Amino acid sequence: MTSDLLKIDRLALKGDGVGRAQSEPAKVAFVPYTLPGEKIFADKIEDRKNYSRWIPRDIKEPSLARIIPPCPYHFDVSRLKNISSPDERRFHYCGGCDWQHMGAQEGSKFKADIVLETLQRIGGLENLRVNEVIASPQDFRYRNKVQVPFGRDGQKLTAGFYAPESHEIVEFDDCLVQP
Repeated sequence: MTSDLLKIDRLALKGDGVGRAQSEPAKVAFVPYTLPGEKIFADKIEDRKNYSRWIPRDIKEPSLARIIPPCPYHFDVSRLKNISSPDERRFHYCGGCDWQHMGAQEGSKFKADIVLETLQRIGGLENLRVNEVIASPQDFRYRNKVQVPFGRDGQKLTAGFYAPESHEIVEFDDCLVQP
C-alpha cells in the first residue's frame, strides 16, 4: 500500500478532488471527499498508466469550505481513523451522497465551476459565463424519490444504499436527503 501527501487543485466531473501526489507529480490523482486547496494524506487504491485513485486518511490542511458531514453514514475521515485498511475505509460508508463535506453554497459554486471547466476542456468553448446553480431552498429532505436496494445478510433482510463502487449494502435508519 502506498501512502502519500497530496495537494488538491480542483474537482472533477463526478466530484472527486484532482491533484498530485508528492511521489508522482506528473500523474493525475483522483481523491473522493476532498476539496480544492486541501493538503491530505491518502492511500493509493488504484494505479493506472496516466492516473491513480486514492482514499483520504487524514486532512492535513482543510479547505475553508469543509464542514463535518451531518449524515452519520457519509465518509468522514475523523470517524474512520481507527480503520487502517484503505479497502475497509473505502466500503465502510454510504455511497448515496458525495458532497456533504462541503456546505450547500460551496457545493453550488463547485458545480458551476465543473460545468464551466467541462465546457472549456472537453467542448473547446471559450469566454463562457455559467449561470448560478438553481438549488433547492432546503439543504436536506428535498428529494422525492430514491432507489433503495434490498439484500440479505444471512437470514436477515437488509436495506440501504450501496457503498461506493460496490454492491455492499450500507444499512441506514434515516437518509437526510429524503423526507
